Amino acid sequence: MKAYMIHKIIILLSLAVWLLSCQQDDADFQSGTGQAKEERIPVKIGVSLNDIDLNTGYEPMGSLKSDPNEVKLRITNQYRIVIMKKINDKIIIDSIATGLAMRTAGWGLASFKAGQNFDDLYLELTPGKYYISIFTGQGAMAWNGHIRRGGVVADAVNDGSHTFASTYRTGTKDYSNNGLKYLSEEIHTGTTTFTVRKTEDLHSQPDPALDNIHIKLKRRVTKFRILLEDPQGISRTEAFAYNDASPVIKAVMPAVEGKYVDGLDIWGEPWYNPDIENKKMTYCTEAMSPMYSHPNGNRYYLSVPIGPRVHSPYFFSKPGDEVKVIITDALVNFKSNERYYVYKGDPIEVTLKHNNVDGIVFNPGYYTTPEPTWPPISDMELKMNGGVHDNTLGIYNSYAEHNK
Repeated sequence: MKAYMIHKIIILLSLAVWLLSCQQDDADFQSGTGQAKEERIPVKIGVSLNDIDLNTGYEPMGSLKSDPNEVKLRITNQYRIVIMKKINDKIIIDSIATGLAMRTAGWGLASFKAGQNFDDLYLELTPGKYYISIFTGQGAMAWNGHIRRGGVVADAVNDGSHTFASTYRTGTKDYSNNGLKYLSEEIHTGTTTFTVRKTEDLHSQPDPALDNIHIKLKRRVTKFRILLEDPQGISRTEAFAYNDASPVIKAVMPAVEGKYVDGLDIWGEPWYNPDIENKKMTYCTEAMSPMYSHPNGNRYYLSVPIGPRVHSPYFFSKPGDEVKVIITDALVNFKSNERYYVYKGDPIEVTLKHNNVDGIVFNPGYYTTPEPTWPPISDMELKMNGGVHDNTLGIYNSYAEHNK
């Protein structure tokens, strides 16, 4: 079904579903026989991003500086809409669509500053009780192929939390994260429920409640950075920048306490695989050359969303659940000249907390394997501050990657 761009997103749930400012995933859907003449009633849903400056007891994904022009969130403009309807004692997927967070941004990336929200979502629905879930970053996640129109997601026995909607993608060949699970975009979700009632006649006034429905999106990830730092005064040949190339940064991150969240359920809530505990993830991201010069006088490789082929600093997370991780294997590969840096120090303990930014900083070491060893392998050192590893928030604020 061809998509048309206009100033409203209209989903017609009856004999057929036509999406304006949306793209329908399953074009041949029919909502059921005998509904061709059933009335369609307008519904407006406000989609709020007010929590992007959320403050918690941790170092949050909130800016360390007050700058009204700072981009707080940059995401793929398309988001997924799952529309579910209650029929008897079952909740059934009625339609799956793709909406635009910011209609003026087209089909690329949308950038949001503090106080900005998504454009309103406009629907036309037949009478009934509805449940709607929204997922940002739809292209950054792998979707459950069984989430299809007509599928039952909840009933008198199951509340829907058993039905996973999305999970990590897996890297493919020709990319540095080949075979690794990854999440390349900050994910927000939200849900709402409401009832659309039949009008008495053509002269009936619209239900004002259907013009005042809101979904407040919640962040579903934690963010982890590994920065490479060339401190002031380091010799040219010992510096990371001496390689004059873009590095691939990897680290194996096994969980020693807790477990990783595997994805999101149909309501956009954190989902754990009931069959296999996810106890290990691998961090893999690429940084762009040249290094960034910081006001503190040092230079850094910082992975940013636009440019590198692989940018995946995010992990699914759940409020209240912390994952203690021991990093025992970290390496950096400068692809163009095949030079490696390897961390051989003590295991690094970090705790991944929901809605948080954490990370570590490496400096180049002073030992390189002697020639004719190829590729050359150098050591690198963990930057410490007062007996603990240096937190990357002391260098860059939470949204630095969106404002470079």
